[in-house]
Amino acid sequence: MKKILLIGELNKAIENLNETLILDFQVQVCSMGTEEIKVMLQIAKPDLIIVSLIGSYEINEAIFKLLAEQRIKIPILTIGTERECAQYSQYYETKQFEALYRPILKRVLLERCYSILGLSENNKKQEVYEWYNKKQKKSIMVVDDSSLVLRNIKSMLEPRYTVYVANSGKQALKFIPEKKPDMILLDYEMPKMDGRQTLEKIREMEEWKDIPVVFLTGVADRQHIYAVLQLEPAGYILKPPSVDKILEVIEEALGE
Repeated sequence: MKKILLIGELNKAIENLNETLILDFQVQVCSMGTEEIKVMLQIAKPDLIIVSLIGSYEINEAIFKLLAEQRIKIPILTIGTERECAQYSQYYETKQFEALYRPILKRVLLERCYSILGLSENNKKQEVYEWYNKKQKKSIMVVDDSSLVLRNIKSMLEPRYTVYVANSGKQALKFIPEKKPDMILLDYEMPKMDGRQTLEKIREMEEWKDIPVVFLTGVADRQHIYAVLQLEPAGYILKPPSVDKILEVIEEALGE
């Protein structure tokens, strides 16, 4: 599936855009911070960037400068009112930048994305069909105290897996009997009940102890990684994870 990096204020509008795109594309959401955008460009390797101006009362022009100065050959679609988009008209002098004015219908947005990415609707439907039906979907529970991490990993995995999220170890322990996930992505550094404590609780239960658990960690020093591996997880992933890396570790843990 084609990859889209969706940049904007983390509000209801961005959620609606994500819901419109997620069934047809692999979407990652990113806030308006330039540093985060730099990181996500390297990780996500998107085929299309969408910048939403909806609900942004003060847009940082540095974002547009960054995207222009990066000299990346990635098409950029800006969504906003004609007046909002007009502020950045200088960037539309190249074919890399396009604008789509509000209000827009979901179908119009999808058609524009198809067009920019060189896809016909029939080809897109076939690609999605093959992706979803390659094998029966397995379920993954993602446990992290960061809503942004949960949102991004969920968008990475949803095209291939059924994804459940929990924002704490305590919530994960509550959801596991109900959701019965095939595997768990577990943040190692969490307040109150951290990844180690959560894993210990999971392994105490006979019916859960064989669920593969992969740790997510934002600390890359050797001593920390050694401590993580001492718990004998099914794997570990450094944050922020790339799509290719997270899928590789998951497939290995699930034996796919």
